[in-house]
Amino acid sequence: MPALEVQVAPALTVQAGLVTAENRMEPLLTPKFRAAVLATAKISESTSYAPACRQKVWTTKMDVEIDALEKNHTLIIVTLPDGQYAIDNKWIYKIKYNPDASVERCKARLVAKGYTQKPCIDYFDTYAPMAKFNTLKLLFALSAINN
Repeated sequence: MPALEVQVAPALTVQAGLVTAENRMEPLLTPKFRAAVLATAKISESTSYAPACRQKVWTTKMDVEIDALEKNHTLIIVTLPDGQYAIDNKWIYKIKYNPDASVERCKARLVAKGYTQKPCIDYFDTYAPMAKFNTLKLLFALSAINN
């Protein structure tokens, strides 16, 4: 019986995006893809407050968001009347990327959980002004007739 000839590939080790085989370094990833992988490894989009508060980038962005809300008078800290409860809120964390996969900016937003409100308790009326197309046509016709 003839002997089988088996070729064994040299062992490969991966370190920081480079592959080592027989003492030579060859790029494993393209530079753009490697930048994207490293960017996502350094900063991750948190899904809740607990892990985000441990990363300096997210605590800074949360402070910026709170300052912007207070500056625009969108967020005002008040004491609640007796028998009332506050509507819960949630932090949303997003990372915006450039076309070359580098990080453009990180954004943290504070949003209210409006779905926890109860009709006739937390609000009475909802009003959203709507203009029908026929109303607009009438308005334009009247303005054209009256100059």
